[in-house]
Amino acid sequence: MRLSGPEQQVIKQIICVFDKQAKIVLFGSRANDKARGGDIDLLIISDSIERHHLGQIRWQLWEKLGDDEEWFDWLFVYEAYHKIYEQKKIIDGLSL
Repeated sequence: MRLSGPEQQVIKQIICVFDKQAKIVLFGSRANDKARGGDIDLLIISDSIERHHLGQIRWQLWEKLGDDEEWFDWLFVYEAYHKIYEQKKIIDGLSL
């Protein structure tokens, strides 16, 4: 995983403000230690976080982790759909 411990903590702290039970999965190139570069791709699984919260989450992450470029991509699913993702193994990522 190519996120430092402090970066992981910031991501978890910000998202947990909106849902302490949210599952957060890092996927894409940052989940691969051998890859280079890349944005931060997050899958957020929650029944409490609404789509309109994602803008607030993005802003807080941007403030805390850097403002050089748009470097966060999202997949957001409600908990009810999580089993579909698990069964089809669409996301090959790492839990934060």
